[in-house]
Amino acid sequence: MANLKEQIFTALKSEQKLTELTKDIERAKENLLKNHSNPVFNISDKNKILKAYMELDDINRDIGRFDRLRQYKYTTEALQERKSIEDILKGGMYNYNYIWKSENSSNTCEVCRALNGREFDFYDEVPQRPHPNCRCKVKIVEGQGRKKYNISHNENNIQLSDLSSQEQVIYKLGKFASRVMKVSGSNLQNSLNDFEYAKKNEHAHIIDSRVKISNPGLVKLMNEVNIPLDSRGVIYDSESDQSKLLWRSPEIQGFVKSNLKNLKSGKMQDVYDIEFIKKNFPYDNFLALQHCKLYNPKITPEGNFHGLIVDYYDFKYRTGNDIITDINNWGYSMQEKGKLEKHFVIYIIYEKL
Repeated sequence: MANLKEQIFTALKSEQKLTELTKDIERAKENLLKNHSNPVFNISDKNKILKAYMELDDINRDIGRFDRLRQYKYTTEALQERKSIEDILKGGMYNYNYIWKSENSSNTCEVCRALNGREFDFYDEVPQRPHPNCRCKVKIVEGQGRKKYNISHNENNIQLSDLSSQEQVIYKLGKFASRVMKVSGSNLQNSLNDFEYAKKNEHAHIIDSRVKISNPGLVKLMNEVNIPLDSRGVIYDSESDQSKLLWRSPEIQGFVKSNLKNLKSGKMQDVYDIEFIKKNFPYDNFLALQHCKLYNPKITPEGNFHGLIVDYYDFKYRTGNDIITDINNWGYSMQEKGKLEKHFVIYIIYEKL
């Protein structure tokens, strides 16, 4: 990480290669998320990794602002922005060391024994556990003089004091991610903020009660998947970004290809299970839709594919030791505290084949 820190200083001073720099920072952020899934870290240290991720994200956003100010000749403001970034870096860009701790019992293998006490300067140097059933841990030690990432403000009627430290971190991360992840992000914004996203989107239509759904087949489906009658929801029409992204997904394209003959002949069931898989970081569709249904898929006489993707935005507690599980269980905890509203979502797909 020292190399990246020096790279940032150099790019700011020379005012060159800023685009390449932001790409390097994005790669470093992705590595941090991967490192978060390493089982050698405990919950407390995983929180530090997520905080580091957010600090790096702030730095990258500030660099983008500096570059825009510079390009538009706002010289004074650009210099102020650069100084602000440099002050953060001088305090130490997440100045962590990583110390390997072996169990050191009679069952400790030679590899683990040799790693005991070893100190790593950078997060991406920390190895995975050497073998199954390994009990080694890694302790993150925080250096001195580093900028603290403090989440103490109140946003969008969420009282952060009511949340655990990990919930606060994931909340902040989720708010950022929701700006760039169209499908999962819109669900999160709607659930957190009284359908804020849908209210501002001409292709999103709020349904204030499920009882207003009148299509008999759709009503039957929603009953079968236990969507409560008093649930609110959102219907995204076929021109929405969300519906178009889902249409282009490998899962929907694969479904159409595999069932093309029956689609053309009209020999289709009313309902099919659709699972969006965890592929292509940042896993937008996977995080947004799980165990969802494809309703009434067909090809119209005009040659268009038509179908509805139906899901209920509801988190169930899971066991596991990875960031996806942590995000899911954050959603579950927020629901239990009344901070996230469960709601149904329907995406209308109508596209020319």
